[in-house]
Amino acid sequence: MHKAIYEELKEVAQRKSLITYKELAGVVGLDWNKDYGKCRQIFSVLGAVSISEVQQGHPMLSAIAVRQDTRIPGPGFFTLARDLGRYQSGEDYSFWVAERDAAWNLWSSH
Repeated sequence: MHKAIYEELKEVAQRKSLITYKELAGVVGLDWNKDYGKCRQIFSVLGAVSISEVQQGHPMLSAIAVRQDTRIPGPGFFTLARDLGRYQSGEDYSFWVAERDAAWNLWSSH
């Protein structure tokens, strides 16, 4: 699951686009509406991907994975950003836009 999600995130970032959690579930063969318990594993994978990226000096790649209803990441993204020391507090939306743009810029150049 990790490799498939990571590869999809890179491809989406290269296109400077976003992907919903529901769409990511489909990438790994899960139905968001039927397999929600299993789909929650996606959040752990997104966290692991971002931790790995930050350790390499990159932006949080999970910034491009968003909720379908709000089109921004869920609260776990911001909690992880604080845990990683990338974000203290303030305006979530502004932080997310900057992190999303940084991910887009990095991966669109690859």
